[in-house]
Amino acid sequence: MVEAFVWSVAAAKVPRTGRHTLGAQRQAYKPGSAELSAWRCPQRRLSASKRPALVASIATEAGVNLTGVFILAGTVVIHELGHFLAARLQGIKVKGFSIGFGPRLFSFRPKNSETEFAIRLLPLGGFVAFPEDYRYDEESKTIVKNDDPDLLQNRPLMQRALVIAAGVLANIALAWTLLFTSVETVGAPRMQFETGVSVPALTDMSAPAAKAGLKPGDVIVAVNGQALAPGAESALEAANMLRRLAADPQHKPIELQLSDGRVVRVDPEGGRIGVQLVPNAKVSRERVPLRNAVPETNKEFVNTLRNTINGFITLFSNLKENSKELSGPLGVASIGAEIARHDASVLLQFAAVISLNLGIINALPLPALDGGQMAFLIVEAIRGKPLPRNLENAINGTALTLLLVMSGFLLIGDLERIQVLSWLMNGPSP
Repeated sequence: MVEAFVWSVAAAKVPRTGRHTLGAQRQAYKPGSAELSAWRCPQRRLSASKRPALVASIATEAGVNLTGVFILAGTVVIHELGHFLAARLQGIKVKGFSIGFGPRLFSFRPKNSETEFAIRLLPLGGFVAFPEDYRYDEESKTIVKNDDPDLLQNRPLMQRALVIAAGVLANIALAWTLLFTSVETVGAPRMQFETGVSVPALTDMSAPAAKAGLKPGDVIVAVNGQALAPGAESALEAANMLRRLAADPQHKPIELQLSDGRVVRVDPEGGRIGVQLVPNAKVSRERVPLRNAVPETNKEFVNTLRNTINGFITLFSNLKENSKELSGPLGVASIGAEIARHDASVLLQFAAVISLNLGIINALPLPALDGGQMAFLIVEAIRGKPLPRNLENAINGTALTLLLVMSGFLLIGDLERIQVLSWLMNGPSP
């Protein structure tokens, strides 16, 4: 069975590319006094003139909040569709196509089809399942012959490798298509870099940076008196500088000079200050003639891919410290909602980044991920025979457990960052 655990884990590290336009402070819907009273006290009714506006505001806010969810779910579906189509186009039998894990919430089997399509309880990824070498599959209620040439395991190595690689290839193709669409509909981005780095958002309001008074939209022009030069690499350089200062065993306050003249003193906690940085740049959009769209898209794709890979390199270079920046599905959805509020024109770029994240994570040689399955094929090619089934299942089962535990921690971290746990425990704030 080829499984792609690509929801929480694959979307965990979201490099900050494509978020340079999020300079304004988040403006969530806040009802006025009359609306607030009616919202909490059903016996008081809104006037007829206010009701449509309130309903429209709530509907708009709900749609914005779901933007990130739809983007993430869409990239998962495309990933799994890559596996599915690669198998079916080669005549390989597919037992199931599922989004999520655990018990089925909804499922159907098209007429004269052997594949069951399902939505499952835990939205932590998805998988395409293939019948294996047992005579009766209890879940799909079908008889399977272990010598069937249309079973995945009975196909040549190259055909199996294509099925495994197809999910990652689908994510890459999706990312390129999204960037092409962005170039043609919105225009190619043109950036003019200015001094300093920008703070696009503060997702953890309990972090030292937020406590010190740093706000979304602030521009940091100097750190401890050292000016920050403009440029595409300014955010990475500033982040590395802040990381070194925050890790100082003397725990000295870090002085941040802002473009508006304010000076913010941040006291690091646990080696971090909890701030996201992007280059300080003015972004304009330039319409590109159709004849130049492909070269322009290729340039955007290479830049996005390079920035995404650099994000992973930074993550793994100091995993203990940088793991605090990981985001699960709720965190990614929250970022998507933030982008939708401030500049929907970059949503296509954001979706491309998410798609590349899914592809890169799944390409890692970790058991239970696509890269791990490919590693098993390489071992089989070297040995001339596959690993014992019990050993392979044990490795995959252990890896799956660890990935799901990691997903759980990411979900808890997301809930804490967006203050959902506080709301659940203490009720909505007045």
